[in-house]
Amino acid sequence: MANDTSARPHELLNLRIKDIIFKTSESGVQYAEIQVSGNIPGPF
Repeated sequence: MANDTSARPHELLNLRIKDIIFKTSESGVQYAEIQVSGNIPGPF
């Protein structure tokens, strides 16, 4: 799952069930969205 989300393992381990939002696309495909509360690196 870390490869699919580009999140760090500790960020995924901190997620709770309530953090997952299940949605359905217009074509009927179901997917899930998560908000990871990691730091966004600034410009280098």
